[in-house]
Amino acid sequence: MVASEQARFLLVPEPGGFDAFFRAASELAARLEIPPAPSEPPGIAVTALAAGYGIEMLGPPGIPA
Repeated sequence: MVASEQARFLLVPEPGGFDAFFRAASELAARLEIPPAPSEPPGIAVTALAAGYGIEMLGPPGIPA
């Protein structure tokens, strides 16, 4: 749990190439501001896209209680 409205993390995936998934799954920002958080978990399209990069989506988002 993050107790602040701001958080940072460092992600170091191996092997390289994970950045291509981020590019494929992202969209350009409409404005120079942070958009609101999504109200729903990623859909089937993101799951299928992830599978194409060798990524397996597991369970619902968040940490189990």
